[in-house]
Amino acid sequence: LWNRALAELTGYNSKDMIGTNRHHLPLYQKMRPLMADIIVDGNIEILDDYYGTKRVQKSKTVRDAYEAYDHFENLGGKNRHLYFLAAPIYDEKGNIIAAIETLQDITREKDLERSLKEYAETLQNELDSNIRLREEIEGLYSYMQLIIDTLPEKIFDIDEQGIINYVSRENIADKKSIKGTHFLDFVDPENRDFVSARWEDGKRGVFKPYQLEVTALDGSRRLLLITPRRIPGTRRVLLVQQDITEIRKLEKAIFDTEKLAALGHLSAGIAHELRNALSSIKMSLQILERRMGPEGNDLKRFKIAQREVEHLSQLVRDVLLFAKPADPEKEPTGVVSILEHSLAMVEKGLTDKRITVQRHYDDDLTPIDVDPGMFSQALLNLLLNAVDAVDEDGTITVSASRSTDDHDSVTIEIKDDGCGIDEASMPSLFNPFFSRKKYGTGLGLAQVKKIMDVHQGRIEIFSTSGEGTRVVLNLPVSERKAGTGA
Repeated sequence: LWNRALAELTGYNSKDMIGTNRHHLPLYQKMRPLMADIIVDGNIEILDDYYGTKRVQKSKTVRDAYEAYDHFENLGGKNRHLYFLAAPIYDEKGNIIAAIETLQDITREKDLERSLKEYAETLQNELDSNIRLREEIEGLYSYMQLIIDTLPEKIFDIDEQGIINYVSRENIADKKSIKGTHFLDFVDPENRDFVSARWEDGKRGVFKPYQLEVTALDGSRRLLLITPRRIPGTRRVLLVQQDITEIRKLEKAIFDTEKLAALGHLSAGIAHELRNALSSIKMSLQILERRMGPEGNDLKRFKIAQREVEHLSQLVRDVLLFAKPADPEKEPTGVVSILEHSLAMVEKGLTDKRITVQRHYDDDLTPIDVDPGMFSQALLNLLLNAVDAVDEDGTITVSASRSTDDHDSVTIEIKDDGCGIDEASMPSLFNPFFSRKKYGTGLGLAQVKKIMDVHQGRIEIFSTSGEGTRVVLNLPVSERKAGTGA
């Protein structure tokens, strides 16, 4: 049997094949048995010799049949994949008398299988590539998230309705509670109308930075700079919030420093002129007093004039010292000795007001590295302030100790039980020409601050009105030995 389908498949018609033993010829160029021949011969063991590489196996659907696959590069003029199925034909006694073999062209299925396999491989490669790309994107996102969260600015991603999509520098719980909330819910009532107006400006395409003064959770007042920007290609807006409180303080400090420097130069020039004029007036008063020999009210007027000239001369000296302080000539100086020297200079004031001085000095204090003259002036200013503040029979306590948190420095404290300083005056204590005294120059504490600065020291003042004042000085110790005692 050689049907039409087989003839079309192989290119050989039935007339050329029926009645011959050349049925192998369309498939194989040399003489060899087909599966039907092997089944008829009953020599099943040689199937592997001819079909071992063709996936020959016993059929699971047809009894005693065998199946195999083969590929032909040119069969009937085409590249083909075939499926072979050969089954025995039995007589009434169960003997094999013939065999039938069918050939099925599975080229289309094979091509489809190959295409599907190639497509699956392509999909797998794309999937692997997408997985790698996703991992890279997630890594880049985490990296950018880390950068954003470490920025000092806080960043908000807000949609066109004002709903927060994202906020940086918050923990996970806070981010979840903030996300999906309208940003105006987090604006102080005092600023809500202003911020709402700026948001409406943004809807019209007008994005300008603006500043807000807000109350922080700790109760402090903070100045914020808000910079809005449209996210390109979207209707969302980025709000960048920067706390510029410290920047403004630094700018003010720089401005104040420049203003003080200009004031210092101007004051120094005026002071030089005044000093010369006051010297002439003082000398003239002394000469006139000797020549005229005034008595009574005339003598009193001379003394008042001389006292006022001396007061003005002291003011000029203070201005010059503040405006152009000399570079310190540091040397190892005993802490106790310089304190006692300064106390001796205010002995008269202490005695007149019957003030008790309590001393608390640590043993074996390391010398401090200071200019003795300049530092004595600083101590004198502080002690004079204490004497002025204390009532009669009051107490001034002077202490010196090694710093507990820094063993390379010494702490000096001057404490009084006087009138204290009101809270409103505290921020201005070191400002030049600020004074709470009737005849004060307002330069005493400003001089002390400058002297401490040039010695790399610190000064702090703690005071409550009606409860006294405590001044704390911290100075680095000297690495050299002192020649002036303890």
